[in-house]
Amino acid sequence: MNLKELQKRIDDLIDLINYHRAKYHTDDAPEIPDSAYDALLQELISLEQEHPKLKRPDSPANKVGDQPIEAFVKVKHTYPQWSYDNVFSYTELVAWHERVIRFAKKENILLKNLDFKLDLVCEQKIDGLKIILTYKNGNLITAATRGDGEIGEDVTHSVSVIKSVPKKLKQSVDMVVVGEVWMDKNDLDILNKCRQESGEALFANTRNAAAGAIRQLDPKITRERNLKTFIYHIDNYEVDGKQVIIKTQAETFEILQDHGFSINKPILYTDKLEEVQKIYEQQVSNKKSYNHGVDGMVIKLNDLALSNQIGYTAKSPRFAVAYKFPAQEVTTVLLDIKLQVGRTGAVTPVAVLRPVLVDGSVVSRATLHNQAEIDRLDIHIGDTVILRKAGDVIPEVVEVIKKLRPTNTQLFKMPTKCPECNSLLKNNINSTGDESVAIFCPNKHCPAQIIERAIHFVSRKGLNIVGMGDKIVERFIGLGIVSDFSDFFNIKEADIVELERFGEKSTDNLIEAMQKAKNVKLANFIYALGIIHVGEETAELIAKNVVDANKLPTQTYDDLIKIDGIGETVASSVIDYFAQPENLELYKKLISILNIQKPKSIKIKNQNITGKIFVLTGTLNELSRDEAKILIKKIGGTVSASVSKNTDYVLVGGSPGSKYDEAVKLGIKIIDEAEFKKMLN
Repeated sequence: MNLKELQKRIDDLIDLINYHRAKYHTDDAPEIPDSAYDALLQELISLEQEHPKLKRPDSPANKVGDQPIEAFVKVKHTYPQWSYDNVFSYTELVAWHERVIRFAKKENILLKNLDFKLDLVCEQKIDGLKIILTYKNGNLITAATRGDGEIGEDVTHSVSVIKSVPKKLKQSVDMVVVGEVWMDKNDLDILNKCRQESGEALFANTRNAAAGAIRQLDPKITRERNLKTFIYHIDNYEVDGKQVIIKTQAETFEILQDHGFSINKPILYTDKLEEVQKIYEQQVSNKKSYNHGVDGMVIKLNDLALSNQIGYTAKSPRFAVAYKFPAQEVTTVLLDIKLQVGRTGAVTPVAVLRPVLVDGSVVSRATLHNQAEIDRLDIHIGDTVILRKAGDVIPEVVEVIKKLRPTNTQLFKMPTKCPECNSLLKNNINSTGDESVAIFCPNKHCPAQIIERAIHFVSRKGLNIVGMGDKIVERFIGLGIVSDFSDFFNIKEADIVELERFGEKSTDNLIEAMQKAKNVKLANFIYALGIIHVGEETAELIAKNVVDANKLPTQTYDDLIKIDGIGETVASSVIDYFAQPENLELYKKLISILNIQKPKSIKIKNQNITGKIFVLTGTLNELSRDEAKILIKKIGGTVSASVSKNTDYVLVGGSPGSKYDEAVKLGIKIIDEAEFKKMLN
């Protein structure tokens, strides 16, 4: 972008951020996820750092919160109310830690001791509404929101009806304390159910529900919402008119508890960042198990004198940082749309994105599915989009932020011809006689389809030819060495020499891997064939019931439909596959080359698990998902890809996706990795 385009991007970001800031802080009605808002703000900060001359004096990067609501009496805070800077990765956390040490040394606070370590405190970052409580002679006199950090709203009438807020302290002291008001997730469900029945808009999350309850003019409504508080900071503490010096964060929590405040105790005291990272990962895994909303971890210096000396930036403390949980939804820019031809001939538009970190991994591509989805999103190349992980792993574009759309962009339209072989594309006719929204290349000899089918065949879940990467497969096909699947087992050393960067050792390893792959389980073999609608779990079901590879082509539609878990679509697809002479010929050739192993009969240790259906979601700590699937099958269970009323257990790891929410909604038993391991005995 040139300077004019950069300035427009910055101006548009500021307008949009200010809009969403007000929706969040003032209206309690956010329109985008917090993580997407964070991404917009991070982009603005990055642009301002790269181009400081373009930074505006009114930049929201310098602001704390938002303006107080006009309906409430304004309260000027005696002590400024800061917001934390955010970090989103361990690398950024290390950088913050190094900055703190540099600031300390600059102020000559520390002796120049290379072994010096900072004592840190880790607390949950509660996703609630910040409140400031002021006590005089032990009596609550004011409760205020943060507002813009200098002026907040007087919400004493609402806060005073919250049971966990002391109206009178145990001692006649003067205190100013800071904390969060939050709502229990179960209470939110009850509230939303009532609002739905009365036709009112639902609250998006517990934070918005809590904020909405606090900002009620009628305290009776606030009382009915059953709000709770956690207090975590003391701005001022005086006993008999004398200032009490508090030395550490640990002492802060002791004083708060002694005076009857509800606290959420720190989860870790340490001087090692490695331990901080470990506890952070545990918090990510457990975040949905807490009744209160948690969106990260706050990491502070334990030493308060040291914290005060290190000080603040314009809007944030230097001595503390918020380590946010991996974003489920973020914003990024659509750079281009490419077409991808799959092994079945489906032509899919793929979004080429500015690389962005979402849910713990860097994403630069996402499927756009089909023209109907592109039309629904009204997506243009150059748009800023909201991106999320669907089904835990697949990136998808959720929404276009049209207020950031560049000028002179056009809606993308799918072509009429295959980008690989120039064949005329067509819509398939489904079982009901309707045209599918997806388009296909009908040419089974399309180069892209041939390559994709071959890659699928040798993949880890198929024949598992170790070292046979996508580029190598493509090269073998391009050289004419591989024309069908059986050719993989006739590749010789002289053929591999044709490839670049292959030495003697790597050549020997690849030949050995191809020979080893000849010993293959029936389920893996069925999956490797690439039959439409036959995925990993479906291949397992067919293998368990057919058992003998020689008998698979002779199975009738009625034979297949009798298998529990096999529906009409899959049964028809298998029949259609073997009805094609070239497929049947290749199949016979392969079973003459391969040593296909029949499924083993499994002795079930835990009879209570026999026939139980499991669904997996999230990242497990000690097992990979594939290992967990294998163990489930060994104990007589079945793995399903989606949650339904027939699901018995949902095994949950870190950063679970929509399957977790569906399980909660349906009342399905949710287990963690520890509970799962107990089932194995």
